[in-house]
Parts: sequence; C-alpha cells; structure tokens
Amino acid sequence: MPIISVHGTATYETVKAMGEAADNIIHPEFIVSEDPLPGQKEFVETFRKEYGKLPKHFSAVGWDAVMALAAGLKAAGADAPGDKLCSALRRPYQGVTSGYDFAAPDMGGRCRWRGGTSPPSPSSSAAAPAWCAPSRRRRCSST
Repeated sequence: MPIISVHGTATYETVKAMGEAADNIIHPEFIVSEDPLPGQKEFVETFRKEYGKLPKHFSAVGWDAVMALAAGLKAAGADAPGDKLCSALRRPYQGVTSGYDFAAPDMGGRCRWRGGTSPPSPSSSAAAPAWCAPSRRRRCSST
C-alpha cells in the first residue's frame, strides 16, 4: 500500500537515506527538475549551472520569493518607501512553482489557477485545494 508523504520529504538526500524504505512512498512536488514544465526550464538550468545539481522545491519556492520581491523593487524603485513597494507587490506574479497574487489585504499570496484566473468561489462546486488557501501573514503597511 502506498504512503503519501508531505512535500518536505521530497529531497534527494531524504529519499536516498530512506533506501528501499522509500519504495511505494508518494512525495508531492512543486517542481520535478528531471522533467520540468516549460515555465520551470530556465530556472532549473540556471540552478544546475550555478550549483552543479538539480533544484528541489525548497530552492524553487525560495527563488519565487526573491524574484517576486525583485519584480516589486524594479516596479517601485530601489529606494521606494514601504507603501510604494507594497503597492508594487500587490499584483499577480508567475513563479516557477505557482502563480501568486498578493492583491489580498493580508498579502497572503493566494495562488492563481491556470490561465491566470482566480480560484473558484467557496460557493462553487470546485473548491480550491488546501495548499492554495490564503495565509495568515501580517498586512503590508508602511509602519
């Protein structure tokens, strides 16, 4: 019987250390570097050239966070005050692992569904997956 694991176990080091015990364990992934999606190929190749190995999801979500912030800084200006940077960040961003949308008041980064659309409303028959739920982060403010 297969075991479904959490995404944190899907590292090369963890699976290798598990040996044969890793058989029949399903490890969820945000990125499969051995066969990346079209929007992930450039990141995978850049990472491989820099570090000499393939990235896993921790590297990919870290990249997404830094690149989303870089896009906000580019739009607002490097010396922009906090409120201007927050305004620049409050827009959709397509990362290598997911689409993000920081427009919500809590800037939780709710993901966008394929095609750039918003997740279905709670009253819809198609519910957003649990991993797509808004977080409980603090609001971005200039104070």
